[in-house]
Amino acid sequence: MKQKIIVIGGPTGSGKTALALQVAKEFNGELINADSRQIYKYLDIGTNKEVKTVRRSARSEQSERRGSPLKLSNLSTYNINNIPIHLLSFLEPDERFDVYSYQKLASEKIIDIHSRGKLPILVGGTGLYIDSILKGYEFEITEEFDHSLDSLSIDELQLQLDYEALENLNNSDKNNPRRLIRLIQKQNSNNKTKPVLDISKYEVIFLYPEFSWDELKEKIRNRVSQMLSDGLIKEVKDVLDLGYKEDSIALQGIGYREVLEFLDGKIGVVEMEGDIALSHIQYAKRQKTWFEGKGRNYKLIKVNKDNVIQTLKEKIL
Repeated sequence: MKQKIIVIGGPTGSGKTALALQVAKEFNGELINADSRQIYKYLDIGTNKEVKTVRRSARSEQSERRGSPLKLSNLSTYNINNIPIHLLSFLEPDERFDVYSYQKLASEKIIDIHSRGKLPILVGGTGLYIDSILKGYEFEITEEFDHSLDSLSIDELQLQLDYEALENLNNSDKNNPRRLIRLIQKQNSNNKTKPVLDISKYEVIFLYPEFSWDELKEKIRNRVSQMLSDGLIKEVKDVLDLGYKEDSIALQGIGYREVLEFLDGKIGVVEMEGDIALSHIQYAKRQKTWFEGKGRNYKLIKVNKDNVIQTLKEKIL
């Protein structure tokens, strides 16, 4: 019998983490983060992390590690309600991270979790991260990889480029999706290492949260309001006080760039909140299109908090 991998993917605000925690508790599982925004330290409120990172007053640790390859053994494990979650809050806000690196670390963690007799649960909304695991990307120029890149936003494309490559671009090229895609293809064509994980040896069960689109949009608006009440603006100020620049890659993400515009006096607080909500809703729409697209060939099993355990028991037991 093949070992199981549970995947819980879907749009922001659809309840992925809550479902993952239910599954982990019932089936002795551990979570692996698949959200490209939640890999960054200190940025907790705007990325809706379930656990908060410890803030530092100095950056000596990251200065020592900068430029060194990321090793799974060096990354912290967090806990949500006593359930371990991996690949969360391990990068500085100005560090870049590509799909190749994610695939390697996540694959190693899947193998590690299975070796300890537990169930790996991949949870998040970054489609390219999940796709790299499920389809065993070999990081060479292929039609499948090209098609995946076409679905990404400017922000998401920039995240796939090495820091030096992005810095060498002028502003026009930085915001030109075709230019960014060509550079990503060139960059990844040099990474022809076979995937760490042979996905054909596993049974993948892909759970997808049930949701109403209209209700999800309203939930996102309410969540943004709560983020601001919880201190999103202060979170951005604190990160700037740590010495990170406004153009740090993580601060250019959804929610943070709008706060920076507010702090720079370019927009008012009401406009800022509206812009953040709109950005999140547009992002959720892209995620919905990604996961539900017929060309993706995902075998989605739609679940909710009331039926997820029984649904999985029928699949696993």
